Amino acid sequence: MKNNFVFLNVTSNYPKQFTAGNTKMEYMATGIMELGHNVSAINSISSYTKENKDEIGISEKGIEYITLNSHKRFKGLYRMRQTYKLLKAKKTDGSNAVIMATSRTHKMLIDIFIAKLAGYKTLFLFHEWRGALKMHTIFHKIDAWLKDHFVIRFFDAYLPISHFLLDKCNDVSKKKPKLIVPIMADYTKEPTPEEIKPRFSYCCGVWYMMRHPMLLDAMDKLIEKHPSTELMLILSGQETDIELFKEKIKERKCANNITIRSKVPFDELNRIYQTSLGLIIPLDPDSVADIARFSQKIAEYIATGRPIITNAVGEIPYYFKDRDSAYFADYTADGFYEVMNEMMENKETADRIGHSGFMVGREHFDSNVNAHKMLDFISKM
Repeated sequence: MKNNFVFLNVTSNYPKQFTAGNTKMEYMATGIMELGHNVSAINSISSYTKENKDEIGISEKGIEYITLNSHKRFKGLYRMRQTYKLLKAKKTDGSNAVIMATSRTHKMLIDIFIAKLAGYKTLFLFHEWRGALKMHTIFHKIDAWLKDHFVIRFFDAYLPISHFLLDKCNDVSKKKPKLIVPIMADYTKEPTPEEIKPRFSYCCGVWYMMRHPMLLDAMDKLIEKHPSTELMLILSGQETDIELFKEKIKERKCANNITIRSKVPFDELNRIYQTSLGLIIPLDPDSVADIARFSQKIAEYIATGRPIITNAVGEIPYYFKDRDSAYFADYTADGFYEVMNEMMENKETADRIGHSGFMVGREHFDSNVNAHKMLDFISKM
């Protein structure tokens, strides 16, 4: 019997736009579809259509996506009606579930109501603790509190990404079903060995590099011993901010050892990862946000077979072991320098740790493995 899963408000402009939410949905959806079940994605209300009509299509991965008409005068009311009609039309005789992510409080409550009215179970894809994020206005602080403590109570089941968020779900309801759904990638094929360059790569927002010069300080020290080392920064953010950052680092010792890229196509990004000695993912032990979340970037990093340099924060110690499947550094410039220097001086060990990290991904983060777990979970609800 076919089950039916609808991702509602999880994606934005899918498949035209590259976002972490779109990537996570795609891995979850393909895993479920390979087991013979129906999956579709209704893009968020912020998504747009070129023409004055709903846009329905099939992505390259075979996932049906729907972007509701963004030109309507009363877009919110139109979306409510169309969402209900779509959900009713897609129902099967098997299990029917709507999987939702965080949006504005009132939108989440409306979507939960519509899904339940259409006869669906509602599952919350819980990715971050909103109260840990910096809020600029009292309105945003109230909205974050309502999502963390109030809206969450109306879901039928929870899909937290981390143990921290699992504990938060248990604080709300110990009885409702819960399943940790971690980061995901495709681990069916082991990476082909590549010529590794003396390069460390880090994909992040430019704002992080502006506020945290730790990696630049580490590089200033590293090039004194290994002058050919490169730090590749793949930055997202406003072009003006990226240009400002480029100006700021010109006075650095390591300025000539830093390469900055942005808007890199996914295939080229993977190629950069595969040919890097190590892939960096700093996590602040004093940041509740870093403890609560689990970056999708980690799954993509280790899928290339290259080792990650990170910190023993949040989810990391649940899956990885230091100097076995990842490198753990102290959250300081010296901490990252020491690990990067160690890797430069023992590249064979780095290769071994990278392969062990890939095997951790195959065991825990493979989309097919997690699809089986999800289906078993939902069948028991």
